[in-house]
Amino acid sequence: MATYLQGVTDYIPEIQPFQPDYNFYMNVLQAKQNQYDTNYNKISNIYGELYNNPVTRDDSNKMKDEYLKKIDFELKRVSSLDLSLEQNVNQAAQVFKPFYENNHLMKDMALTKNYNRAIGNAVALANSKDEKVRGTYWDAGIKAMQYRLDEFKNADASEVLSFSNINYTPYANAQKKFLDMAKEYNLSVDITQPDKSGMYFIRQKNGELLLPSLQKLFMNAYVNDPELQKVYATQAYVNRKDQIELRSKNFNNDKVAAEKDFLQEQYRHLKSYVGEQAAEANESYTVTKNKTNSVENNKNQGDVHPKQSSYLQRLQQTLQVESFVKSHADKMNEDINGQSYTVSTQGPNQTIGGLDLNNMELARNKVDSAYANLLAERDINAASEIYANKDRLYDIKVNPVGLEGMRHAHNMQRDAAQNAFTMQRDRMKYDFEVAKIKDNQEFELKLAQAKVKQENNNMYHKHLLDIGAAYYDKDGTFKIKENKQKIDPFTTGNTTNNKINFFKAQKEHLYGVVDADAAGYIGTFINSIQSGIEGANPEISKKELAEILGTTPDKAMTEFKKIKSDYYSNKGQVVRDLTLSGKIFNFKDKFDRWSYANDGTSISRNYLSKTQEINKIEDVQL
Repeated sequence: MATYLQGVTDYIPEIQPFQPDYNFYMNVLQAKQNQYDTNYNKISNIYGELYNNPVTRDDSNKMKDEYLKKIDFELKRVSSLDLSLEQNVNQAAQVFKPFYENNHLMKDMALTKNYNRAIGNAVALANSKDEKVRGTYWDAGIKAMQYRLDEFKNADASEVLSFSNINYTPYANAQKKFLDMAKEYNLSVDITQPDKSGMYFIRQKNGELLLPSLQKLFMNAYVNDPELQKVYATQAYVNRKDQIELRSKNFNNDKVAAEKDFLQEQYRHLKSYVGEQAAEANESYTVTKNKTNSVENNKNQGDVHPKQSSYLQRLQQTLQVESFVKSHADKMNEDINGQSYTVSTQGPNQTIGGLDLNNMELARNKVDSAYANLLAERDINAASEIYANKDRLYDIKVNPVGLEGMRHAHNMQRDAAQNAFTMQRDRMKYDFEVAKIKDNQEFELKLAQAKVKQENNNMYHKHLLDIGAAYYDKDGTFKIKENKQKIDPFTTGNTTNNKINFFKAQKEHLYGVVDADAAGYIGTFINSIQSGIEGANPEISKKELAEILGTTPDKAMTEFKKIKSDYYSNKGQVVRDLTLSGKIFNFKDKFDRWSYANDGTSISRNYLSKTQEINKIEDVQL
């Protein structure tokens, strides 16, 4: 029988209704909502990106509109799907698949998006507070981007995928770079040397002495600076596009015909320019190499002198620079002149001396690269002129030794003239005493004749002294120099004819003096130049020869050969013509300058040693 435990109260539980866990459900629903929102935003962002991102080409715009209409229709069908489920999201994403699989459309969208971002950043450079950043902005950079976008817009559909993104080319000031580099290296040339007379010291600093070295150095800097090359390439491209726009009006707005016209015109000019640049660069390199080898051979054979080592070091540095310049010039020449086409292989009116107008892209590259190089050279020359003339100096100072020599010569001439005057005065006194014993009429006649003759003698002696054809010996006797025929124009005829005869004789006598003093130098000049340009290893370039002769490189060799030929066929006439015209003095000044600049070569040393033994040349004007 059942019993109850004492002290224990019976418990009958109550029935409780079900109470759901709302926190749990809320968390679950929130998670689902987050998934839905995330996936919805994902789908929405894809749609928004496709809808809002612009395209450039007309065919792309048309395709985009068609795709968006299809997408709108398909999205309505999947809008009722639970986007919190991944499989529904994947199904919805399939709606955009045809859009993404259209490479042309995606290329246009990406290129246009990159262009808008790049041009926005480029325009912002102009308003930068940083001066250096602001200096990288230039209108041509913006213009180039606009032209390239226009090219993409109008390109054939088959060319769309080959287009690269359109980027901005920051501006770089080439002249500033060149000048800063020259300043950093402290480039300078300073030469002091006596003038022709020996009376003065002439100091020349920079100017035309420094110009050739600067041009080569700056060209080398340009060749090795990709940033500068991009700037000039951009400018060349913009120039071509500008010309097409201008010329298209003459071709019924046919830009292709206008571009061909421009390319033909530019190519005709640039092909000769590039060829000349390559020829000059190769010759300059070869001549410098020959000088280097010549100096090294002299050293190896024991022909050593103090200036040789420093000169050789300068040559080696110059050779390295010229090597880069030569390589660049050769590449340019090969690009624009390396291949030629004929009408029979390319068709009529399609080729102009190596410019293939059937391959427009190659033709553009040829012309643009050559024109970019031309633009760079202009800035190189301008920067060279600016720096070379910045500290330019041409100073003339008296040579104390020469001045003392001139004073001594003048004193000797003064003493000789005084002695001659005394002798003539005594002779006149004697004649006067003799004349007194004769009647007055005869005396007056004799006195008049003596005065006329004395005046003529004084004039004659003065001229002979001035031109160095006569002198006074230690006893004060007036003497004519050896091998100079004494001229006495006063033996016959009236006074007027006597004076005319005297000056004619004086001029002919002066010719003889000039010939004697200049002939030796001109022979040395011709032989020295000849030794520098002849043979397989010339040490004087056409450009250097042109500078010496004061002509152009294409005429220099011909002019020198004519001078040499005329000299050996009619030495006296050539010497007289070169001297009296003043040309020989210009030649000497320029060749002296070349010799001092190349004082490590045998040519220079031989020339300078021989000219010291030659009588000084005076620039006499007749």
